[in-house]
Amino acid sequence: MDKFSFLGASHINMIEEMYQQYLSNNPELDKEWKHFFQGFDFAQESYDIDIKGNDVPKEFKVITLIDAYRSRGHLFTLTNPVRERRKHKPSLDISNFGLDKSDMDAIFQAGNEIGIGPSKLSDIINHLNIVYCQSIGVEFMYMRDPERLKWMINKLHENSNTPNFSATQKKHLLHKVTQAVAFEGFLHKKFVDQKRFSLEGAESLIPALDTLIEHSASLGVEEFVMGMAHRGRLNVLANIFNKNGCIYMLFMFILSYKNARMCKTSQRSIAGRYKGRKHKRINIKLGILCFIWLGSQESGTLVDQIN
Repeated sequence: MDKFSFLGASHINMIEEMYQQYLSNNPELDKEWKHFFQGFDFAQESYDIDIKGNDVPKEFKVITLIDAYRSRGHLFTLTNPVRERRKHKPSLDISNFGLDKSDMDAIFQAGNEIGIGPSKLSDIINHLNIVYCQSIGVEFMYMRDPERLKWMINKLHENSNTPNFSATQKKHLLHKVTQAVAFEGFLHKKFVDQKRFSLEGAESLIPALDTLIEHSASLGVEEFVMGMAHRGRLNVLANIFNKNGCIYMLFMFILSYKNARMCKTSQRSIAGRYKGRKHKRINIKLGILCFIWLGSQESGTLVDQIN
């Protein structure tokens, strides 16, 4: 967790006033703050940190800016390819944090908090925009466990939240997205009037699940149990559980008895075998809510046939 997060909630001018009191040996200054400023002076003298006294409050302002990116950066991500996102206020403009353009070329030690070392404010902002405000938004500062929060921050800055996929990995991701899109197109053309919960607009779920299961298998996971809502379930059964033929049979069954009356539901489970790119196999199970139709003796064995 950001060890200076408490400073982000403090009033910058108040800290500046207390620092001036510390420099003038004001006896009214609380001893805890004296120890804080003594530690700062010790670090400056022992580790050759070049910070002017007037720049100390600005260091706190930059730390507050970093904390704001971590807390609200996901609101300013480039996740809509069609149009610009709705404007949120207050923005992450430096003027909202007591900084201005004259500070852009100044060196701030706060760069250590994001893993780039003492850096210009402009470089710090560029790095924060890459990590928190590009096509991948991450909302995580609500986490209460300091260890988990620290782990998340380290992971985000490990590769600047910009995965570097190989050509083979990119082709595989494209293949899984294409599978998802093609499956939805097939259902739309083959069963025009049939009600279904499409995955259109969220096809990235398929490569995401594929990657999750693949990575889990590499870590030694042998069984993967999942439950999901209606939307996208058929696509998951086809492209993750490899139940393509059974889904076609399911639709034909429903069309044959489309005038039948639904009488009850039952919780069932569909099982499958996932074969990863590295030829590792893992058992996968999906909990579903299947419908039983009156007037059909075959309905009771339908899910069993899918399995």
